[in-house]
Amino acid sequence: MAGAHETSVDRLTATLQVPKPDESVRHRLRRVELEVTDGVDAGRRFTLTAEQSICGRGSGVDVQLADASISAAHFELVLLEGVVMLRDLGSHNGLWVGLGRVPDRIALLDGAEFRAGRCHFRIHFDEQQTTVPLSAAHEFATLQGRSAAARELFARLERMASWHLPVLVLGETGTGKEEVARALHAASARPGAFVVMDCGAVAPHLAESVVLGFSKGAFTGAIADRPGCFEEAEGGTILLDEIGELPIELQPKLLRAIDRGEVIRVGESRVRKVNVRVIAATLRDLRTDVANGRFRLDLYQRIAPVVVRVPPLRDRAEDIPMLAARFLRGMEERTGRAYSLREDAIERLQALEWTGNVRQLRHVIERAAYLSRSGLVTRHEIVIDDDPVPAAALDDEELLRLPLQEACERLKTAFETRYCDRLLAETGGNIDAGLERSGYQSRKGFRDLLRRIGRLHLWK
Repeated sequence: MAGAHETSVDRLTATLQVPKPDESVRHRLRRVELEVTDGVDAGRRFTLTAEQSICGRGSGVDVQLADASISAAHFELVLLEGVVMLRDLGSHNGLWVGLGRVPDRIALLDGAEFRAGRCHFRIHFDEQQTTVPLSAAHEFATLQGRSAAARELFARLERMASWHLPVLVLGETGTGKEEVARALHAASARPGAFVVMDCGAVAPHLAESVVLGFSKGAFTGAIADRPGCFEEAEGGTILLDEIGELPIELQPKLLRAIDRGEVIRVGESRVRKVNVRVIAATLRDLRTDVANGRFRLDLYQRIAPVVVRVPPLRDRAEDIPMLAARFLRGMEERTGRAYSLREDAIERLQALEWTGNVRQLRHVIERAAYLSRSGLVTRHEIVIDDDPVPAAALDDEELLRLPLQEACERLKTAFETRYCDRLLAETGGNIDAGLERSGYQSRKGFRDLLRRIGRLHLWK
């Protein structure tokens, strides 16, 4: 009798058991229709199947509109699971849902209506969804993560590691774009070097010689022959970091190097063949720059046959404990002390916004390790750059526990962040107005400051 009872319970349990979700895939809308309901383009309908589509009046966009109130690259639609994310691309006339202006981005449901300039739109969902494969691994080379966002990224990198095609890596500041490029190179088994060219840090008048190299006597100061970064990366991989900052006059020569696999050093006529895999990275929206005439369409098409988007940390909060533990291990190697995270510290870390993403997390964890006296990091040692600096900052106990250079850097960064946030509010994020208001003489220097404090993506 007891055996029969156990059998019936087992059957009941099996009947009520909820099927475990398939963790090998994630879902996304397959197709969305964008309908123009009012304005010059009224009556037109556009079918969107790409994960991300840019809409505007300029060339090279996915949905080209005729209304003069629409900016060259006005807004972007991103297909997600059950919603479409609507994002303003720094337009002049903004985006409106109801009576409210969209500050940056907003999630829309099926049938939602919005306005851009004088045009009105409605979106319609296809009920079917597409599946996106996820990696079974929790790491790819030096990259780590258990979240669906991280494993979707790993799955893409696994497939493209052995390809020779150029790759464009997109992502917010601090997400780890360079680490993604290094991981792709490590997994590619290419025998050559991994070379980084920071396009935003090279003076415009030197950019050509840095990319292509130069011969002795080509210009004042050229005292010896020197290969460019493409030759240095022979047989390996070159990362063109912040490619959106590359002077437009140099872009045709870069296109030749990528398209034909050849360079001509400054001061020479000899053509040199190069075998290099090109990976470009930027936090800028290059398609918006193409539409606005700041980036060549042919170069964009050449560097972006494959596009990889690195997810922001806010979309992979479950990876934070793993990443934090990794950074603590790095501190253990540097200091010889043992560290661990208390549960309340993990809870605080996962509740933060992380505008500076993984880079900001690393800085916060390293600072917390210095602040911790016992090696057990609690929520009280989790201090972020956006935290207000006390009026009597030099008397702050947490600051006094830091190494002097670290304490000074925190004060400097916190003030710069507060100053630039005030400037952002006063200028509406207009970078030209910010330059004038702050007294900066160099646009590049001002952008470097905004990039360092994790605020560049808020300016246009």
